[in-house]
Amino acid sequence: MDKIFLKLVSTALFILLIFADAVSQDTDFDSLATDMKIDLINNLQKKAFMVLRNEPLRGKSFGIEINPFRPLIWNKRKSFSGGFSLFDVDRNGEFIFSLFYSKPQREYSMSTFTFDFHYRRFIGNSQDGTYLSLFVRYAYLEGVRVKPYSYYTESDLNDRTHANKLGIGIGFGYRKFSHVGIYWGVGFCLGWYVFGKSDIFRHEGIFDDPSDFIDNDMSLIIGLELLKIGWAF
Repeated sequence: MDKIFLKLVSTALFILLIFADAVSQDTDFDSLATDMKIDLINNLQKKAFMVLRNEPLRGKSFGIEINPFRPLIWNKRKSFSGGFSLFDVDRNGEFIFSLFYSKPQREYSMSTFTFDFHYRRFIGNSQDGTYLSLFVRYAYLEGVRVKPYSYYTESDLNDRTHANKLGIGIGFGYRKFSHVGIYWGVGFCLGWYVFGKSDIFRHEGIFDDPSDFIDNDMSLIIGLELLKIGWAF
């Protein structure tokens, strides 16, 4: 409806300008003035359409994002969180491949590597803002096998194992893209692992890292995205 209304207004303005030029006495000057006014109307129409559909990713194909604050805040772990996005596959959505890696300083604590593929669909009239998403997650976990008792001997701490897991889920969030290329976002996802074992690793204290609350050793997937900053190209 907005586009139809805009075209009707532009057409009415164009007819009025032609009529005004027809009653003028200077034909050559009026022809030049008419051309200038037509160009002005076209430019105004393009700008009005850009207001109706904001396109901050026009001409941009992909983006790279990282969380630069994570190693500074949680220095008890070697960790990395980042992603690679494709914008030109679907101009109403975003395809993103994200990585997460976390390795604690304590050898007996669990190490985590996850690789996600998300499809995010923006629900507004722009390729940014609020989105809904579907995702698939692969997780590789390594650590000390959990024991039915709380006391661990030295031999128990050497009893290491690993797990491969595959999960699916849904999510929602918000992405803000600037016309210069900088962007940021927040998001939350929820799902479950459909392949792989759960609850098999020993954990360190839950206050050492938020990833201990959002734990890939569970069958449930809980994902929280904060403080990521990216650049679109």
